[in-house]
Amino acid sequence: MGLKMESTKNEMPTLYYAHDPMCSWCWGFSPAWHLLKKSVLHKYASRLEVVELLGGLAPDTDAPMPASMRQHLRDTWLEIKKRIPGTEFNFDFWTVCEPKRSTWPACRAVIAARGQGTDRADAEQKQDAMTKAIQKAYYLDARNPSSILTLVAIAEEIGLDKDRFTMELQSDALRQIHQEEMMKVRQLGVQGFPSLVMVIDQVAHRVLLDYSGLEKTLHHIERLMKTTEPAGEWNEDVDKENKVNKQPESADPVALEKEDNSTTSSAAASTAVAMNG
Repeated sequence: MGLKMESTKNEMPTLYYAHDPMCSWCWGFSPAWHLLKKSVLHKYASRLEVVELLGGLAPDTDAPMPASMRQHLRDTWLEIKKRIPGTEFNFDFWTVCEPKRSTWPACRAVIAARGQGTDRADAEQKQDAMTKAIQKAYYLDARNPSSILTLVAIAEEIGLDKDRFTMELQSDALRQIHQEEMMKVRQLGVQGFPSLVMVIDQVAHRVLLDYSGLEKTLHHIERLMKTTEPAGEWNEDVDKENKVNKQPESADPVALEKEDNSTTSSAAASTAVAMNG
């Protein structure tokens, strides 16, 4: 059913994109997302706000990734290549790097890049540049964005202030910003990444994900912009459609080792753990 949000001063409809730069399905969805974002911003201009939130799949750790998770992610990459034509992966990553199941540093890197913007437009440009650079490093160049050294190198490569980035990346202030974004993701009812949620009149509506293009997702957004759906329509139909397309990666780091990305019950359980953990 409809998810009622707390009152906010900004009553403008808002489209939230919840993601993690080291989420494999987010990489597969990224071409569609960039086209969609450009399209809705052009069409609705000042009538719709678009906000990207860094969810975070897995907290900081120096522990090597367990063999079972390595195999799961390799299998996920193969599945994405089949399901989303044109998506590429460099499988050398699994032999060249020492994988760690740690994505929060990469999320903070995107927030740190955003923070170096001189205004909102520049902040969004830097945010997008860092996200794309992390994804390219991870999925195409067989580099490890779980490593702070890799993230610092990427920051320098895209023209950020390296010293400032290095100082802020591990700071308590930046960690707090990320925690607040993860809390917002949970409040929106997000169960996995990537996810799109439209908030209109303080009611959150899950938006259909279309990995093959814009048509279905854009049509759903257009329908929501024309009229607010009744609260009873938090969209079981959309949930079913999204699960046919792909079950998003779990937003719950506790459940990641057992994640199978396939069932409604596991997604609901992961949300419950994330909300209470």
